[in-house]
Amino acid sequence: DAGNTATCTQVVTVTDNENPTITCPTDVNANTDPATCDATSVNIGTPITADNCGIAATTSDAPAIFPLGSTTVTWTTTDDSGNTATCTQVVTVTDNENPTITCPPDVSTTADIGLCEATGVTLGFPITADNCNIATTTNDAPTSFPLGNTTVIWTTTDDAGNTVTCAQIVTVTDDEISMLTCPPDITVATDPNVCIATNITLGTPVTSENCGVASTSNDAPIEFPLGNTIVTWLVTDDAGNSVTCTQTVTVIDDEAPVIICPADISILENPGTCTNNESGTLTVSDNCGIITNTTNDAPASFPLGNTTVIWEVTDNAGNTATCTQVYSVFDLPIITLHPVNDTICNSGSISFSGAAEVLFGTTAYQWEVSTDNGASWNDLSDTSLYSGTSSDVLVISNADSSMNGYLYRLKATNGSSTVTDCYVISDAAILTVNRTSCSSYPWDGQ
Repeated sequence: DAGNTATCTQVVTVTDNENPTITCPTDVNANTDPATCDATSVNIGTPITADNCGIAATTSDAPAIFPLGSTTVTWTTTDDSGNTATCTQVVTVTDNENPTITCPPDVSTTADIGLCEATGVTLGFPITADNCNIATTTNDAPTSFPLGNTTVIWTTTDDAGNTVTCAQIVTVTDDEISMLTCPPDITVATDPNVCIATNITLGTPVTSENCGVASTSNDAPIEFPLGNTIVTWLVTDDAGNSVTCTQTVTVIDDEAPVIICPADISILENPGTCTNNESGTLTVSDNCGIITNTTNDAPASFPLGNTTVIWEVTDNAGNTATCTQVYSVFDLPIITLHPVNDTICNSGSISFSGAAEVLFGTTAYQWEVSTDNGASWNDLSDTSLYSGTSSDVLVISNADSSMNGYLYRLKATNGSSTVTDCYVISDAAILTVNRTSCSSYPWDGQ
């Protein structure tokens, strides 16, 4: 009460036990850095923090390098009193970088023997790389490769599912030579009347090809000449491979030549000054135009009668042809009866007789008259005055005195011969015609 005072002190300590607040940045998606399987320099943002007093520090445990996949970043904020608060943020690193691939070199191979495809082809291996990891490498190669080009697609996939492709060409060629058997050799005859053969059926070659035959041809001519002709067959397959074989076509000439004998010949035995007709020409031809031999069997001398001569020609191929020609040898008649002189009255009738004989053939007669005492002679023909002019008896009817002294003779030839200018002549008979009429005589004709 006296006013004295005493003091003491009391410490009142106010502490901050209220945690700050923190809101993390949104989750972050990032891609891996080029050629690596992680991400750096990822901007993860800044959290939102608050405190009733004051924030001392805000930190995170984010790594400098984020690996592939999800990384949880924990953010921690601390106030001045040391109170802390945390939140988490997810940083996801994905691989969006394609792998790389280099295909094996293109492959060229040949078809399997006897087949038009190739199997067991060694393709090789592609060169692949990825910033992270390769999961698979595949191709779409078939088990067997057909003839020609086949594109093989190689595909590489990484663990993130990124893919890349490349193409490899596999070329299958056919270098197998086709099997070719020519048709058998053939022998044919020339066409009629010519020395060539046409329209020959050669046959068909036998081919065996692992792939396919593109063409079959030959160099056969349209016309095959006499002798041997080599025909070359050519087969080309679809790959352009070709093979040849040869076939021999032999053309023979089996056609006989053509022969036409000279005309039959009539000749007279010992004709004297008469002319024998021995003309005629042998005509020969051949489809190939070559006659190597011409013969006949004619004797050195021909006997009386008919002799058949056989002509034969031979061509270059040995074919023969024959024809026959008849040589007829006739004898001149021999006068066996000569007409004799006779006398007739004016307007009377008379006959002259004669005869001749031949050994081969027949006797032909012709009476002749000479009105100029034998200076010239003329053949007679049957008229009202003359009859039998071509027989052995000449009949004269109604002779008149102007015919007095006419000469008559008989000309005889071999009538079977074609030789007409060879003959024999009888003696001439003189006709005497009296001027007195026959009626003045008591007997007929005198």
